[in-house]
Amino acid sequence: MMTDSDICALCGGKLREGFTELVLKAGDDLAVIKRVPAFNHNSTKF
Repeated sequence: MMTDSDICALCGGKLREGFTELVLKAGDDLAVIKRVPAFNHNSTKF
């Protein structure tokens, strides 16, 4: 059973540890930040 802490607040998907990409759009410009640590729940080590 999934709890609120297991669900992504942004997309509603299941959280899992790993890396993600952050894509930002400003007007016609895009910025992509790769290998962003994801789901560091109750831990300080990435």
